[in-house]
Amino acid sequence: MHPLKTLISILDENMVTIENIKKWGIVGAGGAGFPSHVKFDAKAEIVIMNGAECEPLLHKDKELLRLYPNECIEGLKIIMDLVGAKRGIIGIKGKYKDVVDITRKHLLENMEISELGNYYPAGDELSLVYDTTSRVVAPGNIPLTVGCIVSNVETMLNVARKKPVTTSFLSVAGDVVKPISLEVAIGSTLADCIKLAGGSKCNDPVMLVGGPMMGRFSDDFSELVTKTTGGLIVLDRSHSLIQKYLRPKVEYDKIAKASCDQCNFCTELCPRYLLGHPIEPHKNMRNKAFEVTVESLIAGAEFCCECNLCSFYACPEDLDPKNVSTDLKRMIQKKSKEERLSFKPGDVEHHPMLDYRKAPIPKLMRKIEIDQFENKAPMLDYILMPEFVKIPLSQHIGAPADAIVRVGDNVKEGQIIGRPNPSKLGAFIHASIGGEVVKVDDYIHIKG
Repeated sequence: MHPLKTLISILDENMVTIENIKKWGIVGAGGAGFPSHVKFDAKAEIVIMNGAECEPLLHKDKELLRLYPNECIEGLKIIMDLVGAKRGIIGIKGKYKDVVDITRKHLLENMEISELGNYYPAGDELSLVYDTTSRVVAPGNIPLTVGCIVSNVETMLNVARKKPVTTSFLSVAGDVVKPISLEVAIGSTLADCIKLAGGSKCNDPVMLVGGPMMGRFSDDFSELVTKTTGGLIVLDRSHSLIQKYLRPKVEYDKIAKASCDQCNFCTELCPRYLLGHPIEPHKNMRNKAFEVTVESLIAGAEFCCECNLCSFYACPEDLDPKNVSTDLKRMIQKKSKEERLSFKPGDVEHHPMLDYRKAPIPKLMRKIEIDQFENKAPMLDYILMPEFVKIPLSQHIGAPADAIVRVGDNVKEGQIIGRPNPSKLGAFIHASIGGEVVKVDDYIHIKG
């Protein structure tokens, strides 16, 4: 190839375009992994960097802002340019003065910091839009309908790195020897990460993968780190929070029917209800008292954000309105669009008491009995790179990627090993270490 064409090719590969964001396999690192090339292929007035990290005990986003402020700000600037935004907002809890001060020193034109209170769920996407812009996203709508795009700190760092996503950042906390945050090769095991935190201190350790409020239970330490693994909370199986996660459907249905006295606390403290959404958990609980589903009671269940505040914080009787609501939510989502409630921007207004009904993090931590654990997780200064990884072909919302390597192939770190179906929503998957492909199934197994 002619030297000039080679140079142009290199420059094209390093330019941040929608196509390159897709090629690098960037997905939302703060949630379910929505492919970023789809989210950023839009026009918006405001881009919001979500650095709230409202889940107790998790700290990796704050650590990234502390250690890589230039790169995080560069990622925000790139996304603002892509979507044509004139304003960039970084949402950070005001109590982290050092992070706020460091970030403020690196702000560019048309960027500002919004200092958030120390409450839960400050990092909820729709709550963050309201807290930073005073705009209310209507039920069933996305922030783009009010001119906003919200993206996680790690996602913006990945954009600024301008290379394939081969690692993930996460915090390891709870009942471990030393809570940490770390960067780890995708396809490593959760056990590898916990080992770096000195291991567990409890007798029968299990995990909440994600966070104490919206995580999922697991006792499989061979589970793998993916692009969306943001935290591991290690607790003893006997811990009250774990027991709530393990409560079976037959039990929470029974106690909803027999024990709910309709005090309304679950509804009055629901962050989506306070935004004006028609989700009323106490009505979902009341529905359980009838032999059949009463549509007029459960119509708004679809708009539950599954934050668990109603079950873990608001209910004075330790009932489970969240699981009751999400069961109904899944049922409603199976209905046709015409049978479901529909809203457009401007249809709802926030509750006048919204600003006075937030859940303080210290009080929440006491309520779910995790306040005894160290609430810090400093970032390690090296990357965990094991000799063997098992990389899932599905790490995102949408269809799994199709493997494009075979057993016996030698791959390099960053090489594409999984390609999305062009007719379906998906993301590229890359090798997180160099080595030999030793097995291909729903995972790409690589031995370094």
